[in-house]
Amino acid sequence: MTEVPGPHAEKVTNAAKNRMKMIAFRKIRKDGVMTIGDMTAHIAGSSDMQNRQKLKEFLSYDKGDKVWRMKPGEVSSSGGGNSFDGHSRGSSPQ
Repeated sequence: MTEVPGPHAEKVTNAAKNRMKMIAFRKIRKDGVMTIGDMTAHIAGSSDMQNRQKLKEFLSYDKGDKVWRMKPGEVSSSGGGNSFDGHSRGSSPQ
């Protein structure tokens, strides 16, 4: 049998948060900043309000420019194909 976590299980919420981090860090690495609309466009069934609450955990909001930026001193994960938990995606070299 395969375990199916409930909708509010820690595994599910952590996966959703890591996906948001990945989207945000890639957008910021590409453009330097991100708007809440950029995030909401990627997350189906979510609102700006829900996404703002989650983004506050790992980004800072610039009220003057109305954009999200990396928190001071934080470095985005660099390198192709690496997830934020340090595990490499794809096949391992042999």
